[in-house]
Amino acid sequence: MKHFYFLISLWLLAPVLEAQDADKLVFPDPRHEIWIVRSSPANSTLPAGTRLPESDPLAAKILAELRLPFHHSVIKLSQCSRNLAGRNKGPNVLYLSGNEGGFPRHGLSLIEGNKTIEFPDLNYVDLVLDEKAVEAGDLSIYSHELGHVMMFNIWEHFPERESVKQHVSMGITDNALAFSEGWGEHFQRLAYDAIPRYQKTFWDAFDYQKPTRSLWHSLVDEELRIDGVLRNDYIWQKMLPAAGPNALNLEQSILLEHASPIFDRTRLKNAQQMLSCEGVLATLFYRLNTSPVLRGN
Repeated sequence: MKHFYFLISLWLLAPVLEAQDADKLVFPDPRHEIWIVRSSPANSTLPAGTRLPESDPLAAKILAELRLPFHHSVIKLSQCSRNLAGRNKGPNVLYLSGNEGGFPRHGLSLIEGNKTIEFPDLNYVDLVLDEKAVEAGDLSIYSHELGHVMMFNIWEHFPERESVKQHVSMGITDNALAFSEGWGEHFQRLAYDAIPRYQKTFWDAFDYQKPTRSLWHSLVDEELRIDGVLRNDYIWQKMLPAAGPNALNLEQSILLEHASPIFDRTRLKNAQQMLSCEGVLATLFYRLNTSPVLRGN
């Protein structure tokens, strides 16, 4: 529980850090708040990469976006978590790889000329990005993954995050997975609130000229992470078909109950179900971190 309060108190520091323009107190070298590192082969057991110069067109696009006030604040918070946990060895890194999706990673080898420097304890974000993806708003997931990095900086031996059930925001899995993913997911709504371009790219995905896009479950899940958090949708039980001659078999019923985005607004989840649901935890974190009472206390 102490880790929970530490994470919350860290995030609530954001306005104070911004108000004091405390970069020089936070970053060991204010000139290098974050490095863009592209994956490269190396003789190392760790993921390896080479830093892109800021003049590189892709790096320049990424850095311009990461210098927006919201991203700048979460990078600053991540560095605070490193400073407080004594994890200062190595730069803040956004690692560009071919691993489709977004991930928090642990351990990196940086290639500098003929030299390779290993940072086995470095936590960082791994994303797949090119210039087209940056234009499409794919960096909106960055703060979600950086949230995991902050958590692992502070909470080194976090409980096992695996679950026998699929990781989706609307499902019920296990406490540790729900806590970890709920913490990450609440940053997606915060990024949406703070950066108007993400609002546009999000709603462009539902454009009437792309009618089949909304049939993909991943997009339904993303929509819930943005609007479901605001509507408090996740606290409700799922609405399932009534039994009948065309009733689902057991396997289909279990899958639908877990992954369905259709909620029954007459039946609440019980407390244990809520605390094992990513979306409920994301909603809780979002409400705490946007509360004017807490932020002004």
